[in-house]
Amino acid sequence: MTDHRTRLFSSIMAAGLVTMMTLAASVQPSHAASDVFGTFKDAGSIGSGSPIVTLNVPGGRYAIFAKLGLDQDDSTHVVTVNCKLQAGGDFDRDVIRLAPSGATRLDNAAIPFQVVHAFRAGTNNNIILSCTFSAAESALLSFRFAKITAIRLDGILCNKGSPAVCP
Repeated sequence: MTDHRTRLFSSIMAAGLVTMMTLAASVQPSHAASDVFGTFKDAGSIGSGSPIVTLNVPGGRYAIFAKLGLDQDDSTHVVTVNCKLQAGGDFDRDVIRLAPSGATRLDNAAIPFQVVHAFRAGTNNNIILSCTFSAAESALLSFRFAKITAIRLDGILCNKGSPAVCP
């Protein structure tokens, strides 16, 4: 290359580099907002249909997770337990049968739950974890740990029956 072509090429490259740096500096980083809310209880007895833990959250789109550790303390009955994490009209549920309490029996369970839900602003936005069971099967059902974690997220919430096609 001749000397004037080299200078022209260098000038064009320098101008391109300055333009790219200016454009890159003007681009704002993405600020995806998220808030995390949680509640828990260490242990206690369970009344059929009564909330075990409840979390009230502000309006928004949520990914909600919960965990419940059950313990059948009745030593004479098998109990069928129907547990539910409820957020508005959306829920996750699990039905489990626990053997009578004993060292060689399956009388404990850890149940995970997950729900996605969009709450409206200014409404009573309770998330409730509860269980129902027959009192004839157990008067001594308890939990060893229960918690709810709700993560409020920006963006699209798609919650459809399968097969779901989300944008």
